[in-house]
Amino acid sequence: TILNVDNLRLDANTFSSTNSNGDITIAPNGTGNVVASTDTLQVSAASDEAANVIITGGEAQVANLILQADESDDASDDWTFTANTGGTLTIGNDIASAGTAVAHITITPHATVASSTTAIAGKLTVAGTTTYSGAVNMNSQATTNVNIDSGAIDGVTLGTNSPITNAQIDDININGQIISTTASNNNIILTPHGTGDVVINSDTLSVTAGEAESASLFLIADESDDASDDWAITANTGGTLQISNDIASAGTQVAFLTLTPHATVASSTLAALGNVTIAGNLTVSGSTTTVSSTNTTIADKLVELATGSTGSASGDVGHVFERGDDANIFIGWDESADTFIAATGTFTGATTGNVSIAAYAAAKFGSLTLTTDLAVAEGGTGVSSFTDKGIVYGDGSSALDVTAAPGGADVTTSFQILTAGSSNGNPVWTTTIDGGTY
Repeated sequence: TILNVDNLRLDANTFSSTNSNGDITIAPNGTGNVVASTDTLQVSAASDEAANVIITGGEAQVANLILQADESDDASDDWTFTANTGGTLTIGNDIASAGTAVAHITITPHATVASSTTAIAGKLTVAGTTTYSGAVNMNSQATTNVNIDSGAIDGVTLGTNSPITNAQIDDININGQIISTTASNNNIILTPHGTGDVVINSDTLSVTAGEAESASLFLIADESDDASDDWAITANTGGTLQISNDIASAGTQVAFLTLTPHATVASSTLAALGNVTIAGNLTVSGSTTTVSSTNTTIADKLVELATGSTGSASGDVGHVFERGDDANIFIGWDESADTFIAATGTFTGATTGNVSIAAYAAAKFGSLTLTTDLAVAEGGTGVSSFTDKGIVYGDGSSALDVTAAPGGADVTTSFQILTAGSSNGNPVWTTTIDGGTY
């Protein structure tokens, strides 16, 4: 029931290393890959160390992690995590064409962490807060091949003349390139010794689920004995990719990030159920940004609209207020009239060019200070100052004016009457009627 080969031990469903802190390396031949034919690949760390998955590409080659749901027989079944030779990390899906992955997320690192970028080809939906406090770096590590073609096992030499084609050890079966278990629904466990790791010397690690099953990769810290120890990356049968954690209840995963692919990559969506905190800049290159939060606060003291405009000004610029069944309100710059306005109409935030004005809106101020006279083409005073006890009158030029003050208290200038001037018809004060004095 136990097989020892050099520093490797096979006991029931468990591969382990007898070499102190030694690694266990599984190496395919040539361009062959290591295939885990199971719906879940679990990486469990020792009680005093972290859990790591390391995938190493050859010289000038990328490193891929592929999660294949639903037997990988349809478009959107495959999710691919790729570390490119240029230093970027991409998350792709084959929804457009089965077997051909297209990047949905690209992470580009930078020496200054806050200057790193995460590019999302589709939409970003944020329901809460996600905190990015540092760089995520998928490093590489070279390993050597392990070939079981010689050595003594309980006095028996294996592989001297030809390789073993099939080995049955307890519940483990080794046949060609496949390691399987004969125990019903049991796991296959690879256990290194001490602080040693399990190293897969391949550019691609594929986790392929059975028909109508999801494919998951678990990262389990601290022996998985507490809530929040388990993280899972899951490719679902519906084509979505989820990153989940069991913080609410140990062993019960709840999705925190859900990536839904679309044949048109820009129409894909990334949904975060919690909060999102971005240490660097957020660049949105789509045509529409929708914010459905109840309250929005902005620390900036200056907000720029129509950024990136060049050449001569064109189109109105301002804010539109949605008022339900009633006409919307526009407050901004009317480019065609070259003036600042408040108006009502049927325009929306999606309106482009000049808004169609139904009517100008009323405005109310506690006070209003102007640097010039108020031109009143549509009613008002239009007078910069008023003479004490003067009378306002129309001056014939679409504006108003004010008369001089009437006379004082002496007998010759008091009790004046208002008459029209003989030369221009403007109103003037006088004590003379038809050449006489009253």
